[in-house]
Amino acid sequence: QIAGTNVVCEQERFFFQAIPSNLAPGDTVAYQWAWHSPTTSWNVYAYTASLSQNAPAIWPPLTTSDTTFQYRLTATSSSGCVDTQYHDLKMLPKPYLGYFEYLKPTCPGDTLRISVDVSEGQGGYTFVWAGPGGIASNEQNLVWPNMTGFEDGAYRVTVTDANGCTFSREGNLIMPDSCPYSIAFNPDFSQSPTAFCKGSDIPLYYGIQGINFYPSAAPDRYEWTGPNGFFSDAATVTLENAQPSMSGAYTLKVWYGPNEFSGQVDILVSDVASEVTDVTFSPLPSKCVTQSGDGKALITMSSPPPYTVQGVFATNTNSNPFTAYNLSPSGYYQLTISSQGCKVFYKLDVPYPAEPQYDVTPVSCAG
Repeated sequence: QIAGTNVVCEQERFFFQAIPSNLAPGDTVAYQWAWHSPTTSWNVYAYTASLSQNAPAIWPPLTTSDTTFQYRLTATSSSGCVDTQYHDLKMLPKPYLGYFEYLKPTCPGDTLRISVDVSEGQGGYTFVWAGPGGIASNEQNLVWPNMTGFEDGAYRVTVTDANGCTFSREGNLIMPDSCPYSIAFNPDFSQSPTAFCKGSDIPLYYGIQGINFYPSAAPDRYEWTGPNGFFSDAATVTLENAQPSMSGAYTLKVWYGPNEFSGQVDILVSDVASEVTDVTFSPLPSKCVTQSGDGKALITMSSPPPYTVQGVFATNTNSNPFTAYNLSPSGYYQLTISSQGCKVFYKLDVPYPAEPQYDVTPVSCAG
């Protein structure tokens, strides 16, 4: 007869043991064994009294039904007597875990989220998560806040179904040691001339840039600091009517959750005053024009020429006013106008021309 495993989860270990009995006179033990596979070909598995191996996978794979396989043992005694026994092995389908879906921390202090789908097997699943630094959970999806560099390594989850069959999946996570973000200010701030003209408005343009990732959402909080106790919690800041006393370092800090990023820009305000005092469009741009536009603007400054103009096509820069040309009515132009050793930022809004008017004269047809 055959003793051993009767029920096993697919692909898990089982054990059979042959127990000889009713030997013929003179036989002391059966000495030839042949275990046959549970297939129509009955291939020989082993020639020992015991059989231990992994159960095959249920076919088709990922079925939700159990399957019974029949193993055959042929025993030949020392006297040549042959006996055949059969043993049924019921195999239960294992649960299956899909691949990890990560919401990986970008910075220390972020929350780790690992989601995993489970299917197959027999419902009533339980989960056991284990990770570095004592991370553990019995939820289907792992959520772990305040991640640090100490949580680098392998993350493993094991699901067990109602039949006791298990399936495990593992993945590796590398935590960043620092945040890959930085505050980048407009490069025009550092271009020559570095000084801004007295009385001008200075918008502190900036961007949040990352090595591998650009935050898609606005920061949760802003904090500006600067000379003379300057402070603001606005997302954007403009230094209006800038004066030499406002020169110095301006620092911006932003927060995404607990993570702080900062940047600094040096602002120098000259004793020389300059500003745009008048803009006259002549002509206004047409409605239907090429991409370069056909509008012109006469721009008058409070400081004398010559001027260096960036951000727009300009001519007559040795006179006041100078001319900006090839203007289109879409959006605006950000100008940097330099004279007398200082510069002015100016936002040039280009208006749309008036809509055309049509006179319609009715025509009657005789006869």
